[in-house]
Amino acid sequence: MAVEGTYKVTVEAMGKKVAGTLELHVSGNTLTGNVRAAGRTVEVQKGRVNGDSFTGEVEADTPLGHKKASVKGSVSGDTISGELKAGLLKAKFTGTRV
Repeated sequence: MAVEGTYKVTVEAMGKKVAGTLELHVSGNTLTGNVRAAGRTVEVQKGRVNGDSFTGEVEADTPLGHKKASVKGSVSGDTISGELKAGLLKAKFTGTRV
Protein backbone atom coordinates (compact mmCIF):
# COMPACT_ATOMS: atom_id res chain seq x y z
CA MET A 1 0.00 0.00 0.00
CA ALA A 2 1.12 3.54 -0.70
CA VAL A 3 0.60 4.66 2.92
CA GLU A 4 2.71 1.93 4.55
CA GLY A 5 6.26 2.86 5.51
CA THR A 6 8.52 4.76 7.88
CA TYR A 7 8.61 8.55 7.63
CA LYS A 8 10.77 11.27 9.14
CA VAL A 9 8.21 13.91 10.09
CA THR A 10 8.04 17.40 11.55
CA VAL A 11 5.01 18.43 13.59
CA GLU A 12 4.32 22.17 13.81
CA ALA A 13 2.00 23.60 16.47
CA MET A 14 1.82 26.92 18.30
CA GLY A 15 4.97 28.17 16.58
CA LYS A 16 7.08 25.16 17.61
CA LYS A 17 8.46 22.34 15.49
CA VAL A 18 9.10 18.83 16.77
CA ALA A 19 10.91 16.20 14.70
CA GLY A 20 9.92 12.57 14.93
CA THR A 21 9.39 9.27 13.17
CA LEU A 22 6.06 7.87 12.01
CA GLU A 23 5.89 4.14 11.26
CA LEU A 24 2.74 2.91 9.52
CA HIS A 25 1.57 -0.64 8.72
CA VAL A 26 -1.44 -1.53 6.58
CA SER A 27 -3.49 -4.73 6.57
CA GLY A 28 -6.50 -4.44 4.28
CA ASN A 29 -8.10 -1.14 5.29
CA THR A 30 -6.69 -1.23 8.83
CA LEU A 31 -3.82 1.06 9.80
CA THR A 32 -1.50 0.45 12.77
CA GLY A 33 1.87 1.87 13.74
CA ASN A 34 3.53 4.32 16.07
CA VAL A 35 4.85 7.82 16.42
CA ARG A 36 8.21 8.49 18.11
CA ALA A 37 8.90 12.11 19.09
CA ALA A 38 10.23 14.06 22.07
CA GLY A 39 11.44 10.88 23.78
CA ARG A 40 8.00 9.23 23.66
CA THR A 41 6.42 6.50 21.57
CA VAL A 42 2.66 6.33 21.09
CA GLU A 43 0.63 3.78 19.15
CA VAL A 44 -1.73 4.61 16.31
CA GLN A 45 -5.21 3.39 17.27
CA LYS A 46 -8.45 2.96 15.30
CA GLY A 47 -6.52 3.52 12.08
CA ARG A 48 -8.17 3.26 8.67
CA VAL A 49 -6.80 3.59 5.14
CA ASN A 50 -8.67 4.66 2.02
CA GLY A 51 -6.34 4.72 -0.98
CA ASP A 52 -3.59 7.25 -0.23
CA SER A 53 -5.47 8.79 2.74
CA PHE A 54 -5.56 7.65 6.36
CA THR A 55 -7.15 8.43 9.71
CA GLY A 56 -6.52 7.30 13.28
CA GLU A 57 -6.07 8.35 16.88
CA VAL A 58 -3.13 8.68 19.27
CA GLU A 59 -3.11 9.07 23.06
CA ALA A 60 -0.29 10.32 25.26
CA ASP A 61 0.42 11.56 28.76
CA THR A 62 1.62 15.15 28.50
CA PRO A 63 2.57 17.84 31.04
CA LEU A 64 -1.04 19.02 30.61
CA GLY A 65 -2.51 15.58 31.36
CA HIS A 66 -3.65 12.64 29.27
CA LYS A 67 -4.55 13.78 25.75
CA LYS A 68 -6.19 12.07 22.79
CA ALA A 69 -5.76 13.40 19.26
CA SER A 70 -7.35 12.49 15.94
CA VAL A 71 -5.00 12.15 12.99
CA LYS A 72 -5.74 12.47 9.30
CA GLY A 73 -3.34 12.62 6.41
CA SER A 74 -2.34 11.46 2.99
CA VAL A 75 0.68 10.20 1.11
CA SER A 76 1.80 11.30 -2.33
CA GLY A 77 4.81 9.34 -3.57
CA ASP A 78 7.28 9.50 -0.68
CA THR A 79 5.75 12.62 0.91
CA ILE A 80 3.32 12.48 3.84
CA SER A 81 1.28 15.34 5.26
CA GLY A 82 -1.66 15.81 7.55
CA GLU A 83 -3.13 17.21 10.72
CA LEU A 84 -3.47 16.25 14.39
CA LYS A 85 -6.42 17.65 16.28
CA ALA A 86 -6.91 17.56 20.06
CA GLY A 87 -9.80 19.72 21.17
CA LEU A 88 -9.10 23.24 19.92
CA LEU A 89 -5.41 22.50 19.25
CA LYS A 90 -4.47 21.69 15.68
CA ALA A 91 -1.00 20.68 14.52
CA LYS A 92 0.20 20.06 11.00
CA PHE A 93 2.78 17.46 10.06
CA THR A 94 4.86 16.85 6.95
CA GLY A 95 7.58 14.38 6.16
CA THR A 96 9.29 12.00 3.77
CA ARG A 97 9.61 8.24 3.58
CA VAL A 98 12.96 6.84 4.68
